[in-house]
Amino acid sequence: FGFDVIPNDGSPQRSVNFRAFITNYSDNHNAQWDTKRYAGRGENFYNYQGYDRQVSFDFKIAAQSKQEMLPLYRKLNWLLSTVYPDYSEQGFMRGNIVRLTIGDLFHRTPGILQSLNLSVATDYPWEIAYNSPEGGFDSDMLETPQILDVSATFSPILYSLPEYADFNASKNNGILLTGDP
Repeated sequence: FGFDVIPNDGSPQRSVNFRAFITNYSDNHNAQWDTKRYAGRGENFYNYQGYDRQVSFDFKIAAQSKQEMLPLYRKLNWLLSTVYPDYSEQGFMRGNIVRLTIGDLFHRTPGILQSLNLSVATDYPWEIAYNSPEGGFDSDMLETPQILDVSATFSPILYSLPEYADFNASKNNGILLTGDP
């Protein structure tokens, strides 16, 4: 389970993987139709305009040890930065294309990370940044939750043209199971 970002400046691709539990997954496919009503007719006439797809998923990440806290937050902070703009040398704002991997559902599939939402349940433990109750303050530690719930919304860019297919067709047309071409 991970994310790659395709840099806008041609530098090498950057990646981050999480040891996480997927707690929710939703894949919404929506047809877009334009309606017209003509004089003298009571019903609508429909003209197909295209489709839209949004994948939503939730995952839970947890620091298993004191040493994992800072790297976990660094990875999460980097992932959050992908929804913010990148700027060219001339000052023009650019968006970031992300490649998503979730098992065999998405394998380095490019798309747009539309949103990320972080939440912390009230019963999750927090790191208190002490060596021990009597040992004093631990300067290498953060006072942060040890477990975070992350919700993401992703719009995939498919490698092949998604199209209506014969039910008995043996080939996967790349709509549900995506991956490298």
